[in-house]
Amino acid sequence: MNNRNRRLRPLGITDILDETVDLYKTNFALLIGISAVLYVPYILLSSLLPQPKDEAMFNPYNWLGIAILGVLFYVVINPLVTGALTFAISERYLDRQTTISDCYRRVSRPGVLLRFIGATVITGLAILGACLLPILMIGASAALMAWLKTGMAIGIGAILIIAGFAAFILPIWLGLRFTLVSPAFFIESEHAMLAIDRSWRLMKGNALKALGLLAIAGIVVAVIQGIVVGPVSLLAAFSSRGGADPNWWMTAISAILNTVVSTLLLPVSSIVMILLYYDVRIRKEGFDLELLANELDQKTRELSAHDITSLPQEQTYPSVEPEKRD
Repeated sequence: MNNRNRRLRPLGITDILDETVDLYKTNFALLIGISAVLYVPYILLSSLLPQPKDEAMFNPYNWLGIAILGVLFYVVINPLVTGALTFAISERYLDRQTTISDCYRRVSRPGVLLRFIGATVITGLAILGACLLPILMIGASAALMAWLKTGMAIGIGAILIIAGFAAFILPIWLGLRFTLVSPAFFIESEHAMLAIDRSWRLMKGNALKALGLLAIAGIVVAVIQGIVVGPVSLLAAFSSRGGADPNWWMTAISAILNTVVSTLLLPVSSIVMILLYYDVRIRKEGFDLELLANELDQKTRELSAHDITSLPQEQTYPSVEPEKRD
């Protein structure tokens, strides 16, 4: 059994975390290279901008620079890096070779990037809209308590605030249902609404698993970043007590460490997401059997001109009915 067939099996949370570590180690140069191409220049540029406590922050040109950099990140950098990592991790998980340039060429094709940005905007607006109700509930309750200042008003306001925080379950649930939009878009169908619908259907019954995986990955990333960057940040903070400017070398070291650590940890959540995507497809659609059936007929098509950048499920093969499982 080759490495691809060994991996294409239903995975539990522990299995996905083990595979994440394995994929990260065996494809370290590829994944870090993809992250570093655009992410490192962005972090370095961000570190050059004034911080909120700086007087230069009040300069309108600095605000314009921050706005431009923010738009550049969310409209160009983040979608490109996310797409390239999605393609690279998927290819390597299926034991296929790829390069940094292949991955970026794939996601930067005409029309692809704009459609993915559209999918991101649609899901983001849906989650943001779901956040409005709990935010309004909490804000109105706090205003009521501050205005009336009576025991009943405070009691009602406290209950509404608790209900408002509980209402954040809805945007969290929506975010989990949209977890697989990126792999569904780049791997299956490069259309925004189809990818959103695909993620919605695949994640039905898998939201809690996704929440557990993303929470574990987030905690690990935060702990590592805190251990590496935290001490230098604390030293910089102590050196600036009393309004004094921090030592320039501490600021530089902190920026460099933050850049390096952020770049190294960026692929982790993407790997978890891709592994979850294939796990759900295997469980719901028998994707492993489909892929194996395609491989059995591969030798008769070796002379065919396939698109080398397409994934196996994107290539056209005669339909093969997978064997039913008991």
